[in-house]
Amino acid sequence: MWQSASALTTSNFPRKTSLNVATPVATPVSSLSLGTSSPVPVTPSPPSKRLVFGLSYLAGISDVTFLRLYSTFPTMMTGNTMKLTEAILSTRYSDAAFYITCITTYILGTVAFKLASKLESNAFADPNSFRTRYLSSTPRTLSLPILLSFICSTFFGQYIGSPSMYFLSFSFGIINAVSIESAGTITCMLTGHMHKLSNTAVEGKGFKQVEKRSVNVLSGFVAGVLSAALIIKWRPAALQKAVIRMLGVGYFVLLGLLDDGGRVDKGWFRRGEECIIDAEEAGCVVEE
Repeated sequence: MWQSASALTTSNFPRKTSLNVATPVATPVSSLSLGTSSPVPVTPSPPSKRLVFGLSYLAGISDVTFLRLYSTFPTMMTGNTMKLTEAILSTRYSDAAFYITCITTYILGTVAFKLASKLESNAFADPNSFRTRYLSSTPRTLSLPILLSFICSTFFGQYIGSPSMYFLSFSFGIINAVSIESAGTITCMLTGHMHKLSNTAVEGKGFKQVEKRSVNVLSGFVAGVLSAALIIKWRPAALQKAVIRMLGVGYFVLLGLLDDGGRVDKGWFRRGEECIIDAEEAGCVVEE
């Protein structure tokens, strides 16, 4: 009947409840609200619509023009690789050397863009200086070599013929690098964009930013093809020099003069980011 003191203590009296009180943690002074707002994450700017359309439009003109003049495409190397293989199998070694040189100069153009991009990323410390504002943009810096390459192509074309396309291949190596790294999409080919838009139409998800960009590429490229076809129909004699020089001036103006709110200077979305091509090979991967 009698319970021990220890039993009374443990059974008849409520236990003392322990409170879960969080241990205070020292807060850094930098994170305290001292009358200043906390930093807001920077939203990446979308690729310039004007840059995408302009590159696509000029690519359409280029494909028609150079296919008519040289029976090949300096804008993309898939066809040249196929013709290189055919020339080797047919023992046409002079033609094979021509296509090898075209492919090599194209690769040199892409290398030139990457080297210029790496050099300018650390070379301009003062954001307000003349050099930084007018020379630190990789597309703008390389716009003059592009213009000179087009001019050299027309000048030497009357003496050396088809090898003048080496200048054009070098230029389009730079231009396509600008297309991917600055515009975030591929503007010299339509296959991936057609694939992307077809998938979107079947799935019924609606057009988002990436799909709208593909529409922009398609419309610009088709407009360029139609423009070149009209030039050939009305002024075929002017095709050899005038159109090529006009293309050089067009690329120079688009990349060298039209800043488009600084978005051309920033590279693809944000400076320093690498472009990863998506599954359709139509543009850079974008997180919606």
